[in-house]
Amino acid sequence: MKQKAAAGLLLAGILCAFAVSALPDAGPVNGSGSADPAETQETASAHLSDYISEGDTVITALSGAEQPEALIPFAVGNRYALADQDAVPVTDAVYDRVELLTTSSGTLWALYEGNTVTAVSPDGELIFPPAAGKLRVWDEAYLALTRTDATTELYQTDGTRLTVLDGRPHSCQDGVLVCKNTDGSWSLTDTESWETILVPDVRRIGAFSGGAALVKQDTGRWGVIDTDGQITIFPGVIHLWDSRGGYFLAKHAGGTYGVLNADGETVLPFTNTRAAVCSEDLPIYQLWSADGTCTVRNVQSKQSIRLPGAFDGQKLTAWPNHYFSFTAESGEVLLFDDLGTMEFPAGTTLTGLTDSLLIAGDAATVSVVNLEQAVTSKAVDGCFTDSDGLTDPDGASLILTDAQTGLSGICGTDGKMVLDMEYEWIRPTGGGLFSVQTDGSCGLVDARGEWVLRLTAAD
Repeated sequence: MKQKAAAGLLLAGILCAFAVSALPDAGPVNGSGSADPAETQETASAHLSDYISEGDTVITALSGAEQPEALIPFAVGNRYALADQDAVPVTDAVYDRVELLTTSSGTLWALYEGNTVTAVSPDGELIFPPAAGKLRVWDEAYLALTRTDATTELYQTDGTRLTVLDGRPHSCQDGVLVCKNTDGSWSLTDTESWETILVPDVRRIGAFSGGAALVKQDTGRWGVIDTDGQITIFPGVIHLWDSRGGYFLAKHAGGTYGVLNADGETVLPFTNTRAAVCSEDLPIYQLWSADGTCTVRNVQSKQSIRLPGAFDGQKLTAWPNHYFSFTAESGEVLLFDDLGTMEFPAGTTLTGLTDSLLIAGDAATVSVVNLEQAVTSKAVDGCFTDSDGLTDPDGASLILTDAQTGLSGICGTDGKMVLDMEYEWIRPTGGGLFSVQTDGSCGLVDARGEWVLRLTAAD
C-alpha cells in the first residue's frame, strides 16, 4: 500500500541544504517509541571530505590497504555513499540509486552510477565490478546483466560469468531459462549444461513448471513445449495460463474454461464460465459454473479448498503459505487458509512483505500479519511506505509515515515502533542502522535514534 501525503511532498522538497533535488518522497504515518535524535546525538557534525576524497567509489575503497569488513549505504542529498561497519564513510556520494538484490546464497547491494552498476555484498566483498547495464536476479540463483544492446550476460551469485544470451530472459524456472532473442525468435537454455535450443515460429513461451511451459505459435495456436523444445498443440484452445506443476488453466473456443495436463488430457472439464489462477506455484484454480457456483480446486491433490461462510463467489487473492483473501459483501477483508480465518475492517489493504509476513493497513493504521503463526500485531497509527531505494537486508524493518506531518519513522515486523516519525527521510540499511535526513543533516542513526554518523552541508 503506497500512500503519499501532500505534507510529505512539501517536506521532501525542503530536505538538506546540500540536496540538488528531492529524494523520492517517503509517503505517509504515526507512532511511538524512540528518543529524540537531536537530544541524544553526541556525534560531531562532519563533511564527507573529512573522510574521503571527492569522487571515491566502492572500487577505490575495496582496493585500499584496509578493506572495509562491511558496507552500509546511506543517502547524502539525492545521492548515496557507503560507510564501513564502524559507520565511517568509505566512498563519496556518487551513486544515483541503491537496490537490494536477494539470491539463494544471500543478499547484495547493486550500486548505480548513471548506467553503470557495481554489486557488493553487505560484508564488503566485491561481487560485480562496474559494468554498463541493469542487474537483476533470475531464479534466485543467477545474476543477469542486461546491456543496452539487449544482450544479457548471466553470472553466478559470486560473480562468475556463465553465458551470454542474445536477448532478454523472460523466465528462469525448473532449470530452464526462457529468452526472447534480439531477432524476435525464442530460445531455451538448460541451466546445468548451458546448452541452448532455438525455438522458431513462436510468439510466446511461458515459464516452465513441471517440465512444461505454455507456447503460442505464430499461427495463433496454443499448446505446450517441453524442455527438449518439442511442441504439443491443444486443439480448440484459444488461451493458456502459465504452468503450475505441469497443469494449465485453458480457455476453449466456446468460451468455457477447464484444466489440461501437459499431455493435453482434460483434468477439469470445460464447464466453467469464469476461472482464475489462485497460486504462484500450485495448480489451484478458482472456477465459476453457469449457475454462479464457485469452487476452488487443487487439481494435483484433487481436493477443494474450504471457503469461509462469508464467501459468496468473490475473486480470491493468493498469498504465500497457501493463504487467500477476499472482500466480503459487508466490506470486511477475510484472510484464510484451511485452518482458520482472520478478519480485517472494511477499507483494509493487504500488502505482501515477505514469504511469511503481510502488511494490513488502511488510511490511518498499520498492522503486521504473520502467516506462519497466524497472528496479527497490534495496529500502529500511520501508513506503510515502500522503501523506494534502500531496503533492510535483514527484512526486519518497516517505514511508516505520518499522514499529517509527512515525517517518517521505523516500525519492527513485530508491530512495535523502533524510531518515532521525526525524520524527513529514513531508510533501513541493516545492521541496526538507518539512513536519515533531517534538520539540515544526514547520515546514520541507530535504533535508539542516536547519530553514529552525522554529515552537514559543505561550505
